[in-house]
Amino acid sequence: MSASRIAGAPRRSRGALGPMLRKPAFTVGGSIVAFLVFVALFGPLLVHADPFSMNIQQRLQAPSIHHWFGTDEFGRDVFTRVVYGSRITLRIGFISVAIGFLGGGLIGLLAGYLGGWVDLALMAFIDLLFAFPAILLALAIIAVMGPGLTNTMIAVGVATAPSFARVIRGSTLEIRERVYVEAARALGAPHWRLLARHIGANIVSPVLVLVTLQFPAALLSAAALGFIGLGAQPPQPEWGAMLVSARNYLQRAPWMVNAPGFAIMLTVLGFNLIGNALRDVMDPTQRGA
Repeated sequence: MSASRIAGAPRRSRGALGPMLRKPAFTVGGSIVAFLVFVALFGPLLVHADPFSMNIQQRLQAPSIHHWFGTDEFGRDVFTRVVYGSRITLRIGFISVAIGFLGGGLIGLLAGYLGGWVDLALMAFIDLLFAFPAILLALAIIAVMGPGLTNTMIAVGVATAPSFARVIRGSTLEIRERVYVEAARALGAPHWRLLARHIGANIVSPVLVLVTLQFPAALLSAAALGFIGLGAQPPQPEWGAMLVSARNYLQRAPWMVNAPGFAIMLTVLGFNLIGNALRDVMDPTQRGA
């Protein structure tokens, strides 16, 4: 028998779609995320206003048939800016989580698989990063690199990397001792095949759950950086940056705060519901809880 024919352990992600669809949290969260994706992809094609176009004569107008979410201090349509902001939000989430997953995942995979001094050195570095709250770590990176949307995504991605490293290392330590991995190693399977086929393929479930839970955390961190002026810079219609401008008009024009604030809340809620449903289905210890 060749190493390529050794079957991996049953993956918990198989057959999980049916139980997930029966969970109200997944249905509600999936509907919210699907709506967000639809708005990000097609919303700009359905609105006719320019998110950057200013009209001082229409500044601070309350919601109406012409401006569903009202206008801001420069007369820009808030609804249009929220719609365009959904694209920026999804881009921030996906790129930040991808950076955290690739960086932290590689560290966790190597630490768990190689063990020994490599494990000690890599996890000491991860523990050092864990010593700082994620938002403070992101702030420190922004302070070095400078404010801006690209630097925000890098900073938030680096801040999420330790969580991926810890989870993937723990799963790798468990799976590398399984019988099928030892059998593949005994048959001469190369390290890259052991990591990709026998270990990597069997840590999909916990990683998928962590991705869905880190996505909203990344959005909140990016919004917080935007709120203090270190994230996306004006006039970009990013939801956190929109809140920066709106705070000066909280009593006079509360719709400027309500629209981007509700959009952030709804997006975070959707991804959290999906993450909780995935965790309940794919983690046997959570079933029946």
